[in-house]
Amino acid sequence: MDIEEGVMDTFNMPNLVIFLVLVSVILFWAWLSALVSVIRCQEMKDADRIIWVILLCVLNLLGLILYWFLDPVPKRTRSLARTDQELKDYFNSRPE
Repeated sequence: MDIEEGVMDTFNMPNLVIFLVLVSVILFWAWLSALVSVIRCQEMKDADRIIWVILLCVLNLLGLILYWFLDPVPKRTRSLARTDQELKDYFNSRPE
């Protein structure tokens, strides 16, 4: 048995190929979702949006990592609870 054959047996090529394809698909999906979220973001300035699109397209994986850590798209934080004024109006308008 040659050393190269032993190495190939250790990696089990079909499983390695399946793993690499799966990782590639997941990374592509993450990259594409980051790109779409930057393009669709209405709160971002146009110049910032263009910069992020260029970063994501040119730097690919590094751009995706920067996107995850810097989080340029403002999150829409919407509380499930009503505001104080809405609650006051609701309880004041109820018939007793």
